[in-house]
Amino acid sequence: MDHLPQGRNKDILRAMRFLLIAAATLLTLSLPAHAQEADSQIHSGGSTYVNETAETIRRAQQQSMQDKGYIKPTVLEVSLVRYDYMQDDQFGILMVVPDVISGCWNLSPLEYESTFIDPYYFDVKVKHYQRTPIEVSNVAGDCPAGNKMASGLIVLSKSDLEQRQIRQIRFSAGGVADYYDIYYTDKGFQLKPQSMVVFRGSGLTGPEGDRLEIGFGDGGKIALHVPMARKSDNIRGQIENLARMHALTPDPEMPMSYGTGGSQVYYFNDDNGHIAGAIGAEGYSELGTINVPRPFDGENGRSLTAVPLQVYVTRPGTQL
Repeated sequence: MDHLPQGRNKDILRAMRFLLIAAATLLTLSLPAHAQEADSQIHSGGSTYVNETAETIRRAQQQSMQDKGYIKPTVLEVSLVRYDYMQDDQFGILMVVPDVISGCWNLSPLEYESTFIDPYYFDVKVKHYQRTPIEVSNVAGDCPAGNKMASGLIVLSKSDLEQRQIRQIRFSAGGVADYYDIYYTDKGFQLKPQSMVVFRGSGLTGPEGDRLEIGFGDGGKIALHVPMARKSDNIRGQIENLARMHALTPDPEMPMSYGTGGSQVYYFNDDNGHIAGAIGAEGYSELGTINVPRPFDGENGRSLTAVPLQVYVTRPGTQL
């Protein structure tokens, strides 16, 4: 290009430079999203170089989600439940965010995707939940009372899982995965976690306290707690009467133990799952009350008066 005028040479160089920039831009835009994300970290010679621009974009994306009220959970409590509306062989996997909020906020259910990978696997990917403000004129008086927790319920059928030969549930959230192995029994269903980094089993039972289980027919077990009872209180008869009123039968293998602080815990078989199905996301429900005699000093001296104590029901292994 030596024979061309000097100005013409400059025009050609500028054109070539423009074409190179345009080609590089088009190549970047055509890369898949995961390839662009992978470019944020470059590994060389044992060290890691972080692409600050990519990190800034990622933080901005996360912030935009938070601004819209979307929250990605970092811990989820997992339990097995049965409710009255479920069919005979149906049960639920309940996932609860343990963070409790109150006041002028609404919480959406957990958003998740579930997929059968026949045979052997059932994948559950938790995305996020949404927290949105409730518009009220008087924050002090008009906000709803009580606490709220975000949760998600997956309804499954034991017979369907067995037919598909599903052997493991693979939970994931935010790039972290926990695997739960499945065990089928004649009258129940069990999940044994291999890890609990994000998805943590609530109320683990079994001989080694290492699994979640739920019964069908006469296979279900529940625990009755009286936290305010004293060790010296003879409450077994009243507990058994209350249990009998709710169609519960004593568990001969493990009739009674002591919970946190020395409180008495009694175990029963929940023949049709109707009591276990009433246990809420908090891990317990109220079954009724019993009356325990307590000394009372009155005008006529000391006497005994009946004090009502609340009885709570949980799954075995849950501490109140």
